[in-house]
Amino acid sequence: MKVVARCLAVLAMLVAGCLFQPAPATAADETPLRIGDVLSLSLPGEDTLTGEFAIDRNGEITLPEIGSVRIVGMSPGEAETVTRKSLSRVIRDVARFSLRLKEQKLLVAVAGQVAKPGTLELPGDATVEVALATAGGLQAGAQLDRLKIIRDSGEIVFNYKAYLDTGDLSLLPQLQPLDVVFVPISPLTGNVQIDFDAATLSRSGDGGEDGSAV
Repeated sequence: MKVVARCLAVLAMLVAGCLFQPAPATAADETPLRIGDVLSLSLPGEDTLTGEFAIDRNGEITLPEIGSVRIVGMSPGEAETVTRKSLSRVIRDVARFSLRLKEQKLLVAVAGQVAKPGTLELPGDATVEVALATAGGLQAGAQLDRLKIIRDSGEIVFNYKAYLDTGDLSLLPQLQPLDVVFVPISPLTGNVQIDFDAATLSRSGDGGEDGSAV
């Protein structure tokens, strides 16, 4: 009986261990923070440190009393630790401080032959197509087969016409924070005003190949 009781006790301990194991980290817990991401911060008793804070173009969040804290590239857990340490210099009790990723954002700019060029705030998983649509769409004379992504590491030239023809997303470069999507004007079009026709542009690959250019 003692042996049976001991076995049952061990089994109970094993079951309890399985039930109360800490939850594994989710993908969101490990996602590196990027410029534009929105964070939710909370510190009970400190209203100015409770709310939403966005990571700025320098990769920092700016908090009352302590100023800027650089957290870009860190996981939310790492960012929480770094921020808590910074807060501890001016606030005695920071044990209940928390930081979590609330929403991923993507800050990019679109320039060239689009209706509304400028800086955009997009969802974190936005594609080149989404960026172009948000910028009002392509204008007449756009050279579809020579679009560019301009970033600090260099330029990426890609064929947007091929994507329109096939719908293959792998043909589009993945956007990164602070990218510039540049839509060039066709050298055959120059400053000639022509009517925009998406189907014609897709077939030709160049906004100036419809015979209107001089």
